[in-house]
Amino acid sequence: MILSKCISCLARNRNLIVRFGLVGIITFILNYFFVWLFYGVFILDYRVAVTLAYIVTVMTHFVLSRTFTYKINKTPITHHLWRYGLMLTINYLLSISISIVTVVAFGLSPYFGVVFATIAIACLSFVLMKYFVFL
Repeated sequence: MILSKCISCLARNRNLIVRFGLVGIITFILNYFFVWLFYGVFILDYRVAVTLAYIVTVMTHFVLSRTFTYKINKTPITHHLWRYGLMLTINYLLSISISIVTVVAFGLSPYFGVVFATIAIACLSFVLMKYFVFL
């Protein structure tokens, strides 16, 4: 019964999920590039690199999510900004936490932290944007 509800929900939201995925891929590539730039090229501390990359990436993400994924063009932008900001705060805390755990607890590269955090944030963001941010 739960599985059939999930399948039905996925089918109803197929186009939205595809657009969400495309924006996610674009912003993941952008985020990964900036982590590489700040950490790998400029040799900044990985926590600073992740933070700066996150800040740069979210600006693009907001515009693409609002206009392309959720097709919200008529509602004033201020209506969504505070909700998006709250979601970003949650996502940032999750992102930096996962990055620190990846490096400190598992001894892996911060690049893996970016990948792991992106997976967790993508799932959480889809739900938050659909039912809270772009309501």
